Amino acid sequence: MSTSEEVSLELLLLDGSNYASWSASVLDVFRAMGPHIERIVDVSISPPSDDLAILSKEEVKCLQHNAQATNVLFSALSEDVFDAIIFGDGEPLEDAHIIWTTLKERYDKSKCDEKLLSLEEPLEECSTSPTNEEPQVILPKGLSDHATSTS
Repeated sequence: MSTSEEVSLELLLLDGSNYASWSASVLDVFRAMGPHIERIVDVSISPPSDDLAILSKEEVKCLQHNAQATNVLFSALSEDVFDAIIFGDGEPLEDAHIIWTTLKERYDKSKCDEKLLSLEEPLEECSTSPTNEEPQVILPKGLSDHATSTS
């Protein structure tokens, strides 16, 4: 009697607001599929031609890995994200690396972006009424100890 142990990983759908958790989930799936799949996403290694008759065995394998990675990516996108990314510029994207980097560029919110947004919020509270006072620079705690005076 033989038993097969198959691990099923459920994909999280990218809806545009959950890139960080989505990308971690998809990378887990790629890693479970094997190192070649993750490499396809990290570095575009598409062969110069789609004509299978003139491709080497290695190039055919690259096409197969690209198709597997692309299938995972397509399966992990909400319908809105799929339409916006895959058909956004007219020509459908077929290269897993390009799809991955396009998704990252569009939906990855870095901590710097979040910090910038949090810095912009207090600026809205600033008064625009004119005053006769000299402008003051207020340094955060810890920085005032390191500030040097030029007067």
